[in-house]
Amino acid sequence: MDRIVAQADELGMRVILDHHRSEAGNSANESGLWYSAEYPESVWIENLTQLAMRYANNSSVVGIDLHNEPHGPATWGDDSANDWRLAAERAGNAVLAANPDLLIIVEGVEAASSGHYWWGGNLSNAGDAPVRLDVANRLVYSAHDYPASVYQQDYFNDPAYPDNLTEVWNENWGYLFRDGIAPVLLGEFGSKLETVSDQQWFDAMIEYLKGDLDGDGDNDLESGQEGISWTYWSWNPNSGDTGGILKDDWQTLHDNKVDALELVQSEFADVSGHSRTVAVVTVSLSAASMHTTTVDYSTADGTAVSDSDYTATSGTLTFLPGEVTKIIRVLVNPDSVAESDELFFVNLTNAAHGSLADANAKITIVDDDNTGPSLPTLSVSDASVTEGDTGTTSMSFTVALSEAASEDVTVDYATTAGSAVAPDDYTDATGTLTIPAGQTEQAIIVEVNGDLLEEGRESFQLDLTNAVNATLADANAEGTIV
Repeated sequence: MDRIVAQADELGMRVILDHHRSEAGNSANESGLWYSAEYPESVWIENLTQLAMRYANNSSVVGIDLHNEPHGPATWGDDSANDWRLAAERAGNAVLAANPDLLIIVEGVEAASSGHYWWGGNLSNAGDAPVRLDVANRLVYSAHDYPASVYQQDYFNDPAYPDNLTEVWNENWGYLFRDGIAPVLLGEFGSKLETVSDQQWFDAMIEYLKGDLDGDGDNDLESGQEGISWTYWSWNPNSGDTGGILKDDWQTLHDNKVDALELVQSEFADVSGHSRTVAVVTVSLSAASMHTTTVDYSTADGTAVSDSDYTATSGTLTFLPGEVTKIIRVLVNPDSVAESDELFFVNLTNAAHGSLADANAKITIVDDDNTGPSLPTLSVSDASVTEGDTGTTSMSFTVALSEAASEDVTVDYATTAGSAVAPDDYTDATGTLTIPAGQTEQAIIVEVNGDLLEEGRESFQLDLTNAVNATLADANAEGTIV
């Protein structure tokens, strides 16, 4: 699952996790409920919460569908032990406590005030008995809906079919969207489209999703409003009820499905290059361990400041036996301000069943808004020295221009602690460096203190700010004390 989520993230896809059933097999739980004697509600909630925490730093995971197709004895709003509405509240709030950014997707039941309907598709009670979550704007109701080839519902035999479908959908789940009560995701719908009845159903559903909410042929959406959200069942062809978007060769598309679905795909706003991005930090073990290895992590400001430039994050990474890499993701905030590149840090502490060889990562946020006149660029290089047993050793950072400037170039500099701290490991250095006109580089010297301690490599940062007559191409360097 980690590999699938990571690949989706690289491709720009978004992931909704789904508790489809408790045991191996097809369809929903045979009991119709979200719990059993072997799989109590407490375990279900614990597992959902574990997933929420596991992917809390991955912005591609956007939601959790709490349980697939409650049906049979599952009720809605009667306060009984099988009241799915109350169970969804308990699970949804537990998930949000672990990760408040996730969407909580709640399917319907089979039987409610409208009568019997598709498993998971009956949300007719949700308007009067809504799911109550502790975090606003996280609830999404989700229905499943299918044609006669999947199951012969009574309304398919109505003489008014297919013109009666809009009324059926509105009564069971569409009213939540139509009346502005809550967002709706049509989480499953699909067909092999091999019968006239199924094709009529599909055509009517496309018109409904496009915005004809009363079946009169006119679009009922307000200007700029998108229709009901949807996910199609299914992509792969081996669903016995519906087939897939792919044909049985797993490569060729069913064009009749794709062409119709293109009519209800959403257009998203152009964010003009200022969308939120993610800084990805890879944490690695030197070798797989036989024990579970943990390490705490947290972000720290440099020239970039949390909330303004990035979203502060912290937590604990857990390497199970055999695992050697983990990912930390930090959200970086966009802006339209022309400024120097900025940096922040991710620091590791409190390793268990492992030692810290390199506990600090430097993340540079590269500015994309500088449109001023062409100036030479200024960069500072990383540096490294082996500490002595006594006295001090000079560490030299080279600050270089891309080309000589016609005027003096000045830049401020300052050191920032990492795993190495001042004054124990080195002497803080601050000031203003000048590169005279016609020259291309100067050095900044930081004194490193010797000691007799047996310890791992340590590091600190040197940061450049406020360049005059040059722009900052690489404003941050790491100093490593061996």
